[in-house]
Amino acid sequence: MSRLSRTFFLSLTTAAALAAISLAPSLAQAQQPPPPAQPFPFPIPGGLPQIPGLPALPGQQPPPGAPAPGGYQQPGYGQPQQPGGQYPQQPPAKDPDSTTLEVGYLVGTAAVWGVGSGILFDVALKIEGGLAIVPPLVLGVAAPIGVVVADRIYDPMPRGLPSAVATGMWVFGGLGLGITSTIALNSSGEGAVSFTGVAAGTFVGSLVGAGAGAAGWWFLDLEPETNLFVFSGTTQGTLLGMQFGGGAMANSRWRVLNDGLSAGGLAGLGVGLVASSAVSWFYKPSWDQVGWMWGGFAIGQAVGLVGYPIMLATDDPWNRGMIIQGAAGAIGLGVGLLLADDEGDEWYAENRPTDPTEVRVMGGGFRPLSSPFAPSLLGPTTPLALSGSSNAPPILASNVLDQANVSTQGIEAYVTGVW
Repeated sequence: MSRLSRTFFLSLTTAAALAAISLAPSLAQAQQPPPPAQPFPFPIPGGLPQIPGLPALPGQQPPPGAPAPGGYQQPGYGQPQQPGGQYPQQPPAKDPDSTTLEVGYLVGTAAVWGVGSGILFDVALKIEGGLAIVPPLVLGVAAPIGVVVADRIYDPMPRGLPSAVATGMWVFGGLGLGITSTIALNSSGEGAVSFTGVAAGTFVGSLVGAGAGAAGWWFLDLEPETNLFVFSGTTQGTLLGMQFGGGAMANSRWRVLNDGLSAGGLAGLGVGLVASSAVSWFYKPSWDQVGWMWGGFAIGQAVGLVGYPIMLATDDPWNRGMIIQGAAGAIGLGVGLLLADDEGDEWYAENRPTDPTEVRVMGGGFRPLSSPFAPSLLGPTTPLALSGSSNAPPILASNVLDQANVSTQGIEAYVTGVW
């Protein structure tokens, strides 16, 4: 080998050695396996905030007094989730209590009923003399005492129940009185209805009315305003019917006039009962409307008194003035309803039951999820739609904490609340 060849070979070997030395670290790094990926959650400066009532995430310390991780506590309710995802049954809300005025309405009704029933017993049992006062006195005291005792047992009676029972007794008792008295006035001879029959019809009607009022409160959840509205409409209808019926009689003698009063009163009772009940079915009256009804009715009746001197001055039968008085009372009643406030009473606005479909958002945030693209709803309900819009099923369980979760790429966004 020549000197030039040895020099070229030596140079080539030296360059190869230098290249190998410079590439050795890169080749060694390329041959090593890649380091494992850092699992989620990655470190976040300051850590994730702890949301009250939710389990602590990795790296979070639960606040003092909070349940251990893994336990689910409903904030504000204090009832933990039971195994299997079931929630304990919420106790039913207690019915609102009746007021002293409403219970007093039933106490007064019971006192009148007791005295009337005692008179019926006097007639039916033919009790005369000083002993005749015993049944009305005993029943007139015992009946309202029984109402007070019942109110103490209920501690107190639920709102609407006392006025529903009292209104039923007045309305159906009046209906029994109207029917039996009309039959008695139009019957004679051996088949005539006596005073005992009229009193018995009133007694039976009042008992039926008490049961009907209680049933109406139970099934229809009647409010005191509605009960007093029906009572007012029925009473005013009866009075107006008596005035129009009596004024229509051509003869003002009591024997003739009585027939018109009885028939007109019965017809007016029916019209007032049906009309007030129909209005109450679609509309909840207010205390202002009940009060203005009576105020307008009373003013109209007072103004209508001018009809009697007008009839006497024109030599017409005096009972024609009853038509003028009845018309004025009806106009006053209508004007009172128009002037009254129809927004309802303040108690109902402040204490009405919470709508079970009400939505209350209580918190939310982000957290890791092991199953991407898995929307879910935690709680005693069915899965919520991913959009969370109209195709989500309604939730009827009130006062239950639920979570709506929407996830993507291993991160879950959730909202907690009651809906």
